[in-house]
Amino acid sequence: MELIIVLTVAVAITASALAVFNGRIPRTRFESSVNDLASKIESTMSEISSGYYPNTGVDCSVGSSGRVQISSGSTEQGENSECIFIGSLVKFGRDTGSQGSSCSPSSTGNCDVVRFYTLVGARADSSGEPYENINDANPGINEALSQDYIIPYGTFITKVEVGGDEDSVVGLAKTFGTSLSSNGDLEGASTSELLKLTTTTTLGNNDSNFETVFTNAGGPGGSKFASINPSQGVLVCLASPGTNQFATIEFGRSGATGAVERFIQEGSPAAGC
Repeated sequence: MELIIVLTVAVAITASALAVFNGRIPRTRFESSVNDLASKIESTMSEISSGYYPNTGVDCSVGSSGRVQISSGSTEQGENSECIFIGSLVKFGRDTGSQGSSCSPSSTGNCDVVRFYTLVGARADSSGEPYENINDANPGINEALSQDYIIPYGTFITKVEVGGDEDSVVGLAKTFGTSLSSNGDLEGASTSELLKLTTTTTLGNNDSNFETVFTNAGGPGGSKFASINPSQGVLVCLASPGTNQFATIEFGRSGATGAVERFIQEGSPAAGC
């Protein structure tokens, strides 16, 4: 009888411990996925700030209209006479999918994917004068020069605000210098900045021609990008697929371009989400 009692108590304790442990695993995974995405954003911003870009072969040319045409090729970074690497265009929620703007645990293929595009612009105008702002350089993107980052453990994006407006794309760019060096690189004062598109894009939309729309927008003297209000920055809202957990990732707020903050809570979405 004593043995039966001991075994019964041991089984009860083990079952309770397993229940607690199994309940903790999804929460730990959610926290890990939020931190992983925040780290990915931080590393991308750090690379742009330091001037590092993927040394991927790129064939780039500038047409008579000033629009940049990019494709994968054999020309390495820094060797193209017409184009310059500017930074990254980050699209939260893949630009292909069928979920529309509704992002929920059942959404697949878009609300848990962040796409990083390499942003490439023209070096100088037709007279050889270097461009001094991103809109004049009329940057373009190419799907072949993009990378998809899948948020771990099924964590999904519920909302993104860029500069206070609901949007899904933000530009992470290095501001232009004031002159060209002997090897064609821009020189002069240069810092990192966040930029918003002048046209709004929807989270998780079915915009399969996003590359074409972005490349053809604006032009020399046009405006693909607008500055982000330094006090607003970027807000990314996230939710867990299996627990009642929510999170936000905020960056570029209060003028601190490189500062990435993350907040995790249970029970209800954070303010603004």
